[in-house]
Amino acid sequence: MLGRFLRALGVADEAMPADQDEQTALYRSLLAGKRALILLDNAGSSAQVRPLLPGSHTCAVLVTSRSQLGSLEGTARLGLE
Repeated sequence: MLGRFLRALGVADEAMPADQDEQTALYRSLLAGKRALILLDNAGSSAQVRPLLPGSHTCAVLVTSRSQLGSLEGTARLGLE
């Protein structure tokens, strides 16, 4: 999933880091200082969402999930029926 986000941000396949931690760092650096709204639909777990959270306060993230993702810091939960 992170690779898809990086490609959408203009990272070429040959410049794609192989390591997920490096991909996460690159993703966050590309979003640093930019305004972005990231939509993560039907997330399965907090572990799946965490690498996709930008480190910038100029970005917002909307996550939908059928599971409660209670271990994500700084979140507000809105339950829908």
